[in-house]
Amino acid sequence: MKLFNKEDVLTGITADKAVVGMKGFVGDSLSALNDKIRRNDVSTLTDIVGNCAYCFEVDHKEQLYAFFLPGERVMKPTYRPIATVDELFDFILPEFELVGDEYGKQVDSYRKAEILLGKKLVLKDLINNRTKVTLIQDVDFSNDDADSSNIYLNNLSLEYLFNNFKIQINGEFVPFGIDE
Repeated sequence: MKLFNKEDVLTGITADKAVVGMKGFVGDSLSALNDKIRRNDVSTLTDIVGNCAYCFEVDHKEQLYAFFLPGERVMKPTYRPIATVDELFDFILPEFELVGDEYGKQVDSYRKAEILLGKKLVLKDLINNRTKVTLIQDVDFSNDDADSSNIYLNNLSLEYLFNNFKIQINGEFVPFGIDE
């Protein structure tokens, strides 16, 4: 998920665009910036030391950082509900690789739905912030149309899940939807 444009990151060369007092994220690498954004580790710029690679000081700590991303430049991810069984499969099992049969025929949506049965989901309710662990017991397509937007998981529509829950993927709770 893209959280910022590289062009928006300030360095020693572009430090003149920064102003003491700005809120944002610091790091010594782009991946460190990404981690701080994910953790919402916002800092306040307290000093800018000119003409050097490590020029950003935050929160009156005596450590200097190479990169500063102003808080307003962080991209807010936009999500949409999952629309197909193929998207649902890739969302819940992103590392799972399917191989066609011995004739090279691709695995269809019905087989993907079958593979999802029994998988554990960790959901967080958006209203009361409670965590719920559930197993996928039922994947239902209205009108037997696997590419319909009327897909139900344990009798809950994907749109309902999108509007009411976050799901834990790789240890992090994310919206129950596709990042656009």
